[in-house]
Parts: sequence; structure tokens; C-alpha cells
Amino acid sequence: MPFFCAVPLNTPIDPEGVRKIPSAGPYYIAEHDPNERIVLKRNPNYQGSRPQRLREIHIRIGVAPARAVADVEAGNADYVVEIPPDRDAKLAAGYGLSSAAARGGGQRYFVNPTHTLGYLALNTSRPLFSDAQLRKAVSYAIDRRALARLGHLRISGGFPAIPTDQYLPPTMPGASRVPLYPPGGDLRAARRLAPDARGTAVLYTCNLPFCRRQAQVIKSNLNAIGLQVEIKEFQSLELFGRAGTKGEPFDILAAHWIADYADPSTFLNVLLDQEIKPQGNLNLSYYLDARLARKLEDVARLSGQSRYRAYAALSVEVARDAAPWVAYATGTSREFFSARIGCQVFQPVIGSIDLAALCIRS
Repeated sequence: MPFFCAVPLNTPIDPEGVRKIPSAGPYYIAEHDPNERIVLKRNPNYQGSRPQRLREIHIRIGVAPARAVADVEAGNADYVVEIPPDRDAKLAAGYGLSSAAARGGGQRYFVNPTHTLGYLALNTSRPLFSDAQLRKAVSYAIDRRALARLGHLRISGGFPAIPTDQYLPPTMPGASRVPLYPPGGDLRAARRLAPDARGTAVLYTCNLPFCRRQAQVIKSNLNAIGLQVEIKEFQSLELFGRAGTKGEPFDILAAHWIADYADPSTFLNVLLDQEIKPQGNLNLSYYLDARLARKLEDVARLSGQSRYRAYAALSVEVARDAAPWVAYATGTSREFFSARIGCQVFQPVIGSIDLAALCIRS
């Protein structure tokens, strides 16, 4: 997993935290002042292929995000990963991919996709969405661009996300590039699939402002194909506790998922788990299919490129033919650097710029 690394078996367990642990990577923790700073230095015993361009990396802990951004912009610090959402547009315009700075080879603000997914789970165990045609119609009707633009606290830190119709994020091994549903929706295609669509869908969502805005987009999109939407709001823990309970009376759940590690099984095998329990389910669409169960078992046994190709094909098959979810957005990481820092290399496994690859510009 990206948040773990190899450590010696005799590393002590200390309630106060171990100050220094031998490192298997290109840098090691040379100093640690709790809640103040961490100093990383080159690991002289590292013999791997990753670079060690910086002699030392000093990490300041507990700096307010707005102050950190101001320090980096002024050149008093070099790198910040916690970007306040209200600074996003300004940083993107001044230092992002399409900025004059980037055209001159000096991009400083980086936005990259992560292993996160915003999706609508369509509850196939209830009458309304037991019909695959209607589920596919909903997938055509939803305006993914509008939902992604509103941002998502969990998958993108409140920033605009990247619209997607794929069940695997683009950084995930095995992700497909096959287009399935238009990012802005296609009401004509939706109406052709379900010309007699009617009824009321109960939408479960969170009680935060961005959830309310997204719920109104969903309601408007589905009203356009003949479905009414009843919105019910809950605090996040209650929301997913309810949704994971078998028999809970919802038709649509505004959900998200953050993968623990970079393997497609963390999405498909987990979120389409074919064993439904009384409580604690992660298959929030309650989609069950004997053929799918066998395929999920089969692909999980594969390795290497065969595994990834099989998962890519299966993700497309499920999204296209069964459509138990409406995938709408991939989350992003946002990172800002001072003018003197270069060699930014995005590492999709950890979802951020690789510290070991950074360098000082000449």
C-alpha cells in the first residue's frame, strides 16, 4: 500500500511514536520534532533506481494552508500540497498547465488524477432500477461535467474533479479508454432506451452544500427523462451506514470510493462484491449476477498485463451492459511549487508528485 513501506521486524511499538525508522527508500528520516518538522536526507545505503537529487528535504508541520501557499508563491518555501479551494483558480491561471509560466517551461501548479471515483449507485434490488435499460438510460441522462464541476469534498478536496464514465480511474492499472457515455449527457439516447420511464427515485446524499447542489443536477437530469427524484440528506457516516444495510429504501446513492492501493480489484471486486450481508455492504448497487461473480474470481487470479487487460475489458462490459453505477468523476491532487523547483514527476501509485525526483532549477 502507498502509505506503508518496508521496516525492520524489530521496530519498536511506541505509543508516543518512533522518531526515526530505518528506510528502504532513497531518503530517510534524519530528524523529527513532533508537530514541528521532519528532515529527510539521502539514504547512503539505497541502491535502487529512484533518484536522490535533493541533498535534504525539510518538511514543516502545522502551517495553515493559506499561509503555506503564500510562502511558496513568495519563494519562502518550495512545495505545498494542501491548497485552499478558493486559491485554485488563481494558481491555475498563473502557474497551471495552460498558463504563460507553463508555456515558458515553468509550470508550478499541477493537477493530476488520483485513485478516487465519484459515482451514483443505482439500487438494482428495488423495482425501479431492476431494469438494465433504465439504468443505462440514467447513465446517458446524467451530466457528468456538471457534477464534476461542483467538486466533491472526499474525492477532490472540494475542487472541481475530472469527468469520467469509467469504473476505473485513469491512473489505475487496467483503466479503459473506451468512451461509453457522453460527459455532458445525451437525453435523446436516454429517451430511446427508456421511452416510458416514470416513477420516483429516492436519492440518498450527504447534507453538505456541494451534495445539495449535485442532488439538484441529478434531479433535473432525471426529470428530463420522466423520473421524479425525492432527495433525502444524511450526515456522511449515517448515509453509508444506511446504504450498506440490506433492504434500505433508496434508489440512488451519491457515493465515492478511494482505493487503498493501485490494483483494479480494489474497485471491481470490492464494490461489486457478490456476497450481500445484512449490514456493512460495499456493493451499494446490490447488483448480483452469477456470471459476473465467476468473472470477478477469474480475473483476480491473473497477474501482470493479462490481469490488467482482463479488468479493463470487464469494467467496460459491466458499465456498458449492466450499468449498476453512473461513474461521473475522478478526484485530483493539487500541488504548488516555488519558481526554483523543477523535475516534477507525478507518481500515480501514491497519487502525488515524487519527492525523490524533485530538483533545483539551474
